[in-house]
Amino acid sequence: MIITESLAKGLKNRFFDEMHREIEHKLNLLIKDGYKFKKNTNGWSKYTKYMKGTMGRCVLASYEGGSNSKPYLGFIGLGVDPEREFNKWNEKCLNGTVAIANLEPFWFDYRQALFNIGEHAISRIFERGKPIIYEGFNVDIPSILSEMEMIPMWSAYWAGTMATFKNFYSESAHLVNNFSLPIPSPNGLFLAELFEKNSASVEIRTFVNDERLSFEQGELRKVLLNAGNGLVNSPMTLYPLVDTLKIDETFSETAMISHHLLNSFDVVVHALFRDVLDDVLRSKLQEEFRKFLREMAKFTNVDLINLYKKLGVKRFHLELKKSIYKQGTKK
Repeated sequence: MIITESLAKGLKNRFFDEMHREIEHKLNLLIKDGYKFKKNTNGWSKYTKYMKGTMGRCVLASYEGGSNSKPYLGFIGLGVDPEREFNKWNEKCLNGTVAIANLEPFWFDYRQALFNIGEHAISRIFERGKPIIYEGFNVDIPSILSEMEMIPMWSAYWAGTMATFKNFYSESAHLVNNFSLPIPSPNGLFLAELFEKNSASVEIRTFVNDERLSFEQGELRKVLLNAGNGLVNSPMTLYPLVDTLKIDETFSETAMISHHLLNSFDVVVHALFRDVLDDVLRSKLQEEFRKFLREMAKFTNVDLINLYKKLGVKRFHLELKKSIYKQGTKK
């Protein structure tokens, strides 16, 4: 079955409708049913199992963190924000929704994540991606969610770092209207821009599949995949809610990604500032961004990154908390 541009637009409309109705319904279920479970480790185990089963394929990414006595579970889905139904190009868009459940004390909360994806990008995934098609003609609408699994983590990284760079580290960034933000996917690359109003967020404009990537875009995708390897399901995915609620930190992942990007700086910086036409301004921004990445990356090193991979995300964060606590008690 060949998915044409017109068919992709029709599938996009179905996707918007189904995702919005489904995630809204399921989030309300989790809030309503959460208080039926006992507030102990046994009840928590049953509740998290219920949450995973309820959310099912609506989840782009998720992470279970905390300790055995104070665990939490978070996940990201897509929905319509009534206050932000259209992006800055006046396209309909779906916004990321981050939800977290915590055992001690018990609560369930959800808020907007730092990204949205426009209808053009959704259409392109159906047209150029790899949606599942049954019996030669029946398109599985939610199957394209797997193409978006890296969006929450990379959007959190770009929104946080680029806003910090622009507002605190750069003397030139205020002269730039847009930063071009690339986000890798299993079968291609999303192209996005930074949007700043009340807070910084990432607006995903389009999707380019592997076959259509230029050589430079292909090399960029490799760099980003390497930098984000093993971090898709981490506290970074749940930013900013995980930071707002002070139940975990995301600075470790930020430093690690920055470390990798610094090692492939020329590939990355060309993409970020490709729309800056003034050669002098672009050169100054690139040098400022190099210094910024060095600042971000100095909080990690190869040994720490290897330890992160060896221990796994959750155990690394637990060991980090123990270390910080010990250092605090010594003072």
